[in-house]
Amino acid sequence: VANIGNFTAGGNFVLNDAAPTLGIAGTVSGSSVILTNPGGIVFAAGARISAPLGTVQLDAASGSINASLGTIDAGTLSGSAVSALFTGLNHVASLGSFAVGSGLVLFDAQPLGVTGAVSAATVSLVTDALALSPGGTITAATFELAPLTPGGAMTLGGAGSSLASLAGISASSYRLGAVSPPGAGSPRAGSISVVAAFDAQNHPLELDAIGTIQNAGGALVNVATLTGQAASVALANPANSIANLGTFTAGSFLLNNAGALSVTGALSAASISLSAASLLIPGTISDGGAGTVSLVATAGGISEAGSLIAGTLSGSAAGGASFTGANSIARLGSFTAAALTLVDGAPLTLVGSVTAASLDLRAAGLILTGILSDGGAGTTRLTSTGAIAASGSLIAGTLTGSASLDASFTGSNGVANIGNFTAGGNFVLND
Repeated sequence: VANIGNFTAGGNFVLNDAAPTLGIAGTVSGSSVILTNPGGIVFAAGARISAPLGTVQLDAASGSINASLGTIDAGTLSGSAVSALFTGLNHVASLGSFAVGSGLVLFDAQPLGVTGAVSAATVSLVTDALALSPGGTITAATFELAPLTPGGAMTLGGAGSSLASLAGISASSYRLGAVSPPGAGSPRAGSISVVAAFDAQNHPLELDAIGTIQNAGGALVNVATLTGQAASVALANPANSIANLGTFTAGSFLLNNAGALSVTGALSAASISLSAASLLIPGTISDGGAGTVSLVATAGGISEAGSLIAGTLSGSAAGGASFTGANSIARLGSFTAAALTLVDGAPLTLVGSVTAASLDLRAAGLILTGILSDGGAGTTRLTSTGAIAASGSLIAGTLTGSASLDASFTGSNGVANIGNFTAGGNFVLND
């Protein structure tokens, strides 16, 4: 059979077909509709298969199912194919067992359940709500979920949300808020709100939104690596549990984290605020060089050996704070730590109040208009490949360092001792 036109069955409709491909050219309806064609099944424009309370089973073991121009109404959709594309205005209550070699794409105009074993290299589901029943599983290299309406809101966590958790979904990568076909991964969700605890099951999680990604009563928990894109990110819930922060682009980015956090990718936003038990930064943090970066380690230290690009850096650490990577920091605002080491490839202006028992600042030039203090009994080392111009306040137990040009400390200073210090030009200290 080359094509099926309009066909109505009062009971089940079953067709096993050996033609090269089977075309759906009209409306095929029945209590259940079961079609088998190894070569493939193709829907013409406006074609429909309807079994709203029953099963639609489509099997194309060696071919593809292309329903991009047609629609399906089904209580349960199941089948098999090399690839399966359902991008029409479908109404599918649940996905049963469906095995696809490459990509399975389903657009669904109603909440979608999963009751069987769904597998594909990429599973892309576009629906406003997805729920997995006991026995329902999704296995894929890439799993994607986005709302049906472009710009629609997504909610995560708890019953009645777009997705309660990643339980029952086994994949290498998880993308929420965008799907790759169509749109090549462009955000489809207008916003993503975590309304109850969302358990990522220790998997990586990509969140993509046109607008805001936020905690709204719930926390992101057990996230292996968080990546994504948004206009703004406001994950302020201190119960967030994220092990790694990968590549993320936003207009502003705020994250409070309960445990240790490692920045392994490239974080880019004009305003960045990270708070965690401790911070490890082998990756890149950038506000573009004209924004603000706030880094807080509530229980441990901060260790940065990657790259930090900041208009103004501020923060605190319960332990030490070390910034020794390929850095370009224009200004240092208020910062408190047990010890602070900062290596800057650009001229650095201290504008805030910086306090640590051990201070080591190295830059292409140093301007101190704020307060720099080791408490009066610690050590302060200042190194500049240009000049040092300090008109603010310097409190030091022992001051050491060097400047290729002048070193001038003309502010309100309290320096107990001067150790080794070399200036290529003049050395001036008012104490």
